[in-house]
Amino acid sequence: MKELKGISIWKHLDQIKRILILVLMVSALIHWASFWLIAKLALNRNITVQIPPGTYQNTAIEKGNNKGYMELWGMHFLEVITEFSPSNYEAKANYLLSYASSKGEKSMRPKFLDGLKEVKETNAYQEFHPKMGTWKSTWLTHELWRVEVEGDVVRETSVLNTVTRNKKTRKYYVDIKYSKDGIQLEDFGYVDQ
Repeated sequence: MKELKGISIWKHLDQIKRILILVLMVSALIHWASFWLIAKLALNRNITVQIPPGTYQNTAIEKGNNKGYMELWGMHFLEVITEFSPSNYEAKANYLLSYASSKGEKSMRPKFLDGLKEVKETNAYQEFHPKMGTWKSTWLTHELWRVEVEGDVVRETSVLNTVTRNKKTRKYYVDIKYSKDGIQLEDFGYVDQ
């Protein structure tokens, strides 16, 4: 009788052990599934903040004012812009310089080279990291002058440099178009104010 009782106790303990192992396995599975779901939602989240269609004049978003870029453009467009735009200052500067030279605007070269020298010394060119939502420190142009939005196409007019002579102000600007097809330089020139 004692042997039978001993066997039944072991049987019960074995069943309890199996149930505990099963509970632990189910718990681990639930934890893994919830972690996977949270990770998937975090990585695949849809960012729908976009600039409303229209024209934004004299936005006065100057270089270094990254909060202004975020508020005006929104995360979605910033992801598009960084995907297609060269993130390295030197690449952007060379791209714009070659275009400026083809237009006969040689006077812009020293300004670009000064900016490039500063960037090389400080190792600080502007680059946006969508996952972290942060920027590195220097934008190519000094002032975002005008932004025009039509659907998924955004045209930006940025002031490269402002020169004042004989009480007259001349703004050198560049028109850049950003879209899902990439970055395209549309115009380069100046306006007298």
